[in-house]
Amino acid sequence: MQDDYRLNLRLRLDNPKEKQAAEYLQSLQGISRNKFVVEAIISYIEKQNSKALTIDDIRSIFKEELKAVSFVSVGNVTMPSRELTEEEQAENIQNVIEDLNMFK
Repeated sequence: MQDDYRLNLRLRLDNPKEKQAAEYLQSLQGISRNKFVVEAIISYIEKQNSKALTIDDIRSIFKEELKAVSFVSVGNVTMPSRELTEEEQAENIQNVIEDLNMFK
């Protein structure tokens, strides 16, 4: 029984993505192409198996949840308007960044 599995890879240079891959593989220095391909495949498998949510997943979930709730108009309500201070604006920006970082 043979301990090696061999695979020939053909990249078509008239296909932009395959050309980009070929150029990248040619540029590897000090790294085995075989090792690079194995690590790329393992990374792809792990990504496919992960349960991480994408932004599209979040949008889809949000849309589904909004369909399930009713919106009631409470009449002509006016909210007091005022400009945010620079400190409040900075705090809001920081809060948004922290919230977005949860989805990485």
